[in-house]
Amino acid sequence: MAGRKQKAKSDPTVELLKDLLITQLCTVGVLPHDIRKIVGCDMNRVTRIVKPIKKALKAQSKLN
Repeated sequence: MAGRKQKAKSDPTVELLKDLLITQLCTVGVLPHDIRKIVGCDMNRVTRIVKPIKKALKAQSKLN
């Protein structure tokens, strides 16, 4: 597989902190595209984390 990039192994702590940063930025209202720029990750990762959070926030706002 000549064209494939190998994913560099990274520290699990760093990855967890990135996920937490994505979560916090989402709850504050930062747009996913801007979150991707800030955290420096791919859009799939941001979407995977942001989608359930937005769904929960929307359900919570309907209850209040």
